[in-house]
Amino acid sequence: MPAPMRSFRDFKESEINWVQPRALERHYELRSGQQVFATLTWLKVFGSLAEAIMADGRFTLKRGGFLRPFVTIRDTVMGNDIAVLRMGMLRHATLEFSNGRRIELISTRFWGFEWEFIDENGMKLCKIRMKAAMTKNSAEVTIFEAVRKDRDLLIMLVIGWYTMVLMNDEAAATAAAGAS
Repeated sequence: MPAPMRSFRDFKESEINWVQPRALERHYELRSGQQVFATLTWLKVFGSLAEAIMADGRFTLKRGGFLRPFVTIRDTVMGNDIAVLRMGMLRHATLEFSNGRRIELISTRFWGFEWEFIDENGMKLCKIRMKAAMTKNSAEVTIFEAVRKDRDLLIMLVIGWYTMVLMNDEAAATAAAGAS
């Protein structure tokens, strides 16, 4: 039986993680202990369409573009994009919200297993550090105290994790193709 979904406004602990409850299944939960704050599930075995469910809403995420890749996050109830993550060069991306807010997403490790969101003033908002494995992925999430109540924080954590999982999957596929 899944744990009940909690509003992120209830998050008061210091530790939160992305976990993959079942090996080889493209379903993840953002949790602190037994409290679940968001889920992220790919809707097809192949492809980039995923659904994020939170206490405050339901969203879809989809990667697009080839030479200029991007990820959209769409409110499924309202039917509009609430943010677009535009991938740049050299492990850098910009998250643009529909209200005009821009946040940078920067890889802080060479292999791309740690990413930080940084606001327009250079303040660190949160960090996601992936622990990749052959059959299960997880991540430690650090939320910096000054931004714990940021209205966009949960969206950042979802789109950041979505992007990291896609990048890890693509790297694994490339390695497997090169080995054959």
